[in-house]
Amino acid sequence: MASKAIIKRLFFLLLFLPVFVSSQTISVTSPNGGESWNSCTSRNITWTSTGVSNFYNIEYSLDNGSTWTAIATSYQTTTGSFTWNLPNVASVNCLVRVIDAQNTSISDVSNGVFIINGSLIVLSPNGGENYITGTTQNIIYSYLTGVVSNIKIDYTFDGGLTWNPVVASTPATGSYAWQIPNQPNVIKTKIRLTDLADPVCKTDTSNQNFTITSSLSVLSPNGGETLQARVGAQGTPVIMNNAPERLNTASFYDDGGFANNYLNNSYTKTIVPDVPNNKIAVTFQSYALETGDILRIYNGKTTSSPLLATLTGSSSVPVTFQSSSIDGGLTFQFQVDGDALSSQGWDAFISSTGTATTNIVWNIVGTSKVFNIQYSTNSGSSWNSIVSNFQSSTGTYAWQVPNTPTTNARVRIIDAKNNSILDQSDNDFTILPASPIYLIGYPNGGENLYPGVFTDITWTSAFAGLNSQLEYSTNNGSTWTTIINSTPTISETYSWLVPNTPSVQCLVRV
Repeated sequence: MASKAIIKRLFFLLLFLPVFVSSQTISVTSPNGGESWNSCTSRNITWTSTGVSNFYNIEYSLDNGSTWTAIATSYQTTTGSFTWNLPNVASVNCLVRVIDAQNTSISDVSNGVFIINGSLIVLSPNGGENYITGTTQNIIYSYLTGVVSNIKIDYTFDGGLTWNPVVASTPATGSYAWQIPNQPNVIKTKIRLTDLADPVCKTDTSNQNFTITSSLSVLSPNGGETLQARVGAQGTPVIMNNAPERLNTASFYDDGGFANNYLNNSYTKTIVPDVPNNKIAVTFQSYALETGDILRIYNGKTTSSPLLATLTGSSSVPVTFQSSSIDGGLTFQFQVDGDALSSQGWDAFISSTGTATTNIVWNIVGTSKVFNIQYSTNSGSSWNSIVSNFQSSTGTYAWQVPNTPTTNARVRIIDAKNNSILDQSDNDFTILPASPIYLIGYPNGGENLYPGVFTDITWTSAFAGLNSQLEYSTNNGSTWTTIINSTPTISETYSWLVPNTPSVQCLVRV
């Protein structure tokens, strides 16, 4: 009888065992479909369960169950509730899944999708865009009105190792006009938005990298042109000292050069044009002089010439001074006050006006608008400076073509703030030699010369040969008489014994 009773009990247990197994269930009750929850808030995930352990894995999906992200792992509870601090995400296809951590075959998912409203979400740039430095692009984002008020915006160009400010604080409006910085040819760029009131949760970064590139390109001369040389060679910067200079184009710095502060030395320097009748001009792109130090600019070849300007203090606004003197020169007098203090000095460039120019033209999109301009006479094997740190918002430079005849000329433009941004002429162009130029200094009209008296004929010249011929006319140039067949051009003077050929229509010709 006892064995029969045991058998009956075992039969009874086996009979009802499937019922016990089938009663192991989990049922998500919230969120279960249709809810609208704000990110960065706390909400309760709730569920009911029977026959399962008290340990749960909790997950959420933003794409209707295609992928899942863990919220909690092996979370122990007997209440069927979990307080979820919602992350700063946004989706209308959200689901929650609760799983028995000790038997993962037992789980339940929200019956329908619900919404998570992102507090602050980057929409653009969000990955794959290509922006040109110097252009203005809109950073576009969504935000919860009344929840997010003021934000800061940062960007990275090294994949998030460092972050740089776009703006430290700006009202949330959904859009911000960003001038793309001069960080060209970078491919690991992202934008980050942060709510100033809740920087821990309410922050978002571009999902993927975007790129920043530049598009500097020389447009003219770009190959095939034939240019006429007008002035002397170029390529050597001018440093402030007491030595006079004869030139047409050059960068002009204090005695510390471009990078260093000036020394405590006083100088007087005269610069005259290398072509007769031209006028020297100087453009100060910036200057910074220590209190008590003064730079005076005179309109001529000496400090007795009229004073054009007195520079003191500092300025970053470009200013130009041009000679109007007969000799076309400018004289610079730099005086220091004798103390041990100095400053940055000046960044300027010299140019000359009077002869024709050829425009160098380039595309400035994606640049700092400050350029180093160079030319080559050997197809780019070596380069000579035309001017450095030239500020241009138009991408144009009026170039006085130097007397360096070649069929293999090119020009090159370099962004002075980023040397990786550059371009040169696609092909060679030609520079023709300059024609000889003379300018008579004396006699030049109105003088009275007397027979039998030695008088100095003076002139200035450019691009002339080693020797020159001098002539005079007594009939206003109808006929000419030789004074001397050949005299050294470089002397630019000749002592002439005036002949006994009286006239009031005399001219001299070199």
